[in-house]
Amino acid sequence: MIESKGMTSLRRWTIGCALGLAGATAAPFAHADMVLVSETGLVSGSQSSVYTLVAPSAGSVTISLSNLAWPDPLASLSFALTTSTGVLKTMDQAGQMTIDLSGAGTYYALVTGVAQGKWDMGLYSLTASFSALPGGPEVPLPAAVWLLLSGLALTWGMSRREMLKLPALAAPTFA
Repeated sequence: MIESKGMTSLRRWTIGCALGLAGATAAPFAHADMVLVSETGLVSGSQSSVYTLVAPSAGSVTISLSNLAWPDPLASLSFALTTSTGVLKTMDQAGQMTIDLSGAGTYYALVTGVAQGKWDMGLYSLTASFSALPGGPEVPLPAAVWLLLSGLALTWGMSRREMLKLPALAAPTFA
């Protein structure tokens, strides 16, 4: 940190506290929404694709399934979200849905499509986004306290150094 000669101890103390509190409060915002799958798939004839989704905690998954019209739109497109033991929710056409998940785990997205047209091919787009439950995990108090105390110690050390007023080094002379 570059400091001017006129910087007061109160100003340094305030900056140190602000940095410590900023670090202590940043942890709850570390769990932003994340994309589990973003994929464009090709269907030739009648075809199914399976995607693995790993949810890190309880929350919700938003599924967006689109039937892309290239070279021709698919005749049918369906989606199912399953676990290893059963089906959670299905969708019989392109669209969007949100599914609440009770906990962390591995889920499977099954996309089935039937192509049509001259080339008997088509494309779909699948996006699965995860959102954690509001509030997220709590910040452990000891970590926040240590971060705040380290900021205060740094501020104290800087003010202590200023009090010692070490002599300036002489500029080199060239002969």
